[in-house]
Amino acid sequence: VKITDVKVDRQGNVWVATMYEGVYRIVPSAREVSRWMVGDNSDVGNISTVFIDTAGIVWVGTLWNGLSWFDTKSGRFRSVRRVGRNRNPSQKKGGPKPSLSRR
Repeated sequence: VKITDVKVDRQGNVWVATMYEGVYRIVPSAREVSRWMVGDNSDVGNISTVFIDTAGIVWVGTLWNGLSWFDTKSGRFRSVRRVGRNRNPSQKKGGPKPSLSRR
C-alpha cells in the first residue's frame, strides 16, 4: 500500500489516503478499520490528500476524480461536482463569464 497522506480528526480517528487502495479510517478506541473507494470510475482508489476542516469535515482529493467529503450520516464519501465549464458556481447559465485583462 502506497500511503500519500495521513490526518487525525477531533475524535482521534486516523484517516489514511492511499494510491490505488482508497482511503482508510482507523478508529483506535474500537480497534476498527474501514475503507472507502472514492470517485466514479476506474481510478476511484487514487487518493492524493486528506484534509479536515475547522468544522471537522473530512475532505479527500483524488488524482482524477476531484474533491469529495465524508458524509457522516450516510457513512459515504460524496463528490463535489463542478458547475459548468470554467464557470463560477454562483453564476447562472448564460450569465457573464469571467474575463482576464492585462493592466
